[in-house]
Amino acid sequence: MIPGAIPVRQGFELDLPKLELYFQTAKIPNFVAPFTVVLQFTSGQSNPTYFLRDSKNNEFVLRKKPGGKILPSAVRYQWDRSFLTCSMLWIENIES
Repeated sequence: MIPGAIPVRQGFELDLPKLELYFQTAKIPNFVAPFTVVLQFTSGQSNPTYFLRDSKNNEFVLRKKPGGKILPSAVRYQWDRSFLTCSMLWIENIES
């Protein structure tokens, strides 16, 4: 059981074969297809967030851009800044 995670809600499904291919081609460390568990966190409605577990029990969290029309950059979430921050934290975690 993952706290705050539920089965993926209708309309928020992921294209798992495409996502698995992306994980493989991007060489995501430790990823071994296929995903065996895919859940959606109940928070993060405007930026859907997922819990993923692969066939070797490696766990991942995926945040997805919201669907539909995107607000002007002055008022919307800054994905590029978030990606940069998360990337730096991930690199720091790998190196420590």
